[in-house]
Amino acid sequence: MKISISAPGQAPFVLADDAAGVLGGNGWPQGAGGQIRDGFLNQHERRVQSVDLIRAPFRTNLPRFNLENRLEFVVERAFATVAACQLFIARHPGQAPAQGLLAVQYQAADGVVNLYLKNAVIQSIRCQRQVGVSCLFYYLLRGNSDWSTSAN
Repeated sequence: MKISISAPGQAPFVLADDAAGVLGGNGWPQGAGGQIRDGFLNQHERRVQSVDLIRAPFRTNLPRFNLENRLEFVVERAFATVAACQLFIARHPGQAPAQGLLAVQYQAADGVVNLYLKNAVIQSIRCQRQVGVSCLFYYLLRGNSDWSTSAN
């Protein structure tokens, strides 16, 4: 599975890529791959208004049609050196775009599947743990549209 986000007019920024190996170098301006270890939890939430009705035995709940998609996942990355790992931890949150087109690509039994979430916002990027040359990063993204199979 590969997850990336693209701000308008910029190259895709990689948040996760299961095909990635040990990361070298000392700068990752386009993000970096890593194994998805926990999650890929997609949650849909709709705003609901609860209304009291006169003499009714129960309240009424009305959908307000403001659907929000939330996506959470944890990525593990391995680096060639401890220094490279610590540098990535320091720089990565500030390098990621705040908003853009979220692209999820994975291999299914009948071929490659591409899903897109327009105007996704990265709400949280946080390093959960660093042990030697590896680290775990938690991501929380929000989108105010439905998943699509087209980037347009």
